[in-house]
Amino acid sequence: MEIAKGGGQWGVLLLAHGAPDRLEDIPAFLLNVRGGRKLPDAAVNEIVRRYSLIRGSPLLRLTILQAEALAKFLGRPVYVGMRNWKPFICKALRQIEADGIKRVVALCLAPQTSCTSAGLLEAFIRRGSAARARFAGGVHRELARSSLACGGISRESRGGASPRAS
Repeated sequence: MEIAKGGGQWGVLLLAHGAPDRLEDIPAFLLNVRGGRKLPDAAVNEIVRRYSLIRGSPLLRLTILQAEALAKFLGRPVYVGMRNWKPFICKALRQIEADGIKRVVALCLAPQTSCTSAGLLEAFIRRGSAARARFAGGVHRELARSSLACGGISRESRGGASPRAS
């Protein structure tokens, strides 16, 4: 990994979109997701009902466990930032700067790539961080590469756009 070879202060930032911690947080979470635009009460109530059926999202708990395991494996600091809920990306970026981290490997944990998933997270980091960030290819990119290597049908081979390279 190029960023690691240079030595110095570097770390990892795991990025995700986030999920509400409690059912009571869902209305505020949805405002974040929708850029401040309110949903009709009936839609919010239905989302609360659905979250209650699955007893909430495990996203934050699992992401923190991943960060802890990766930090132990690498011997480097690993941070967690969520776009739409706590801990917010801006808080992680402030901590990275406070810790004196100069270079960051940012890894988007979204399982898909689009302008509203990996693209938004990448743009957010580039605007808000003084640290030099390198975006590692996400799972979606690795799956696309594996599919091509194994003779699978990719969007590119069907005449669509190819996956965006890092």
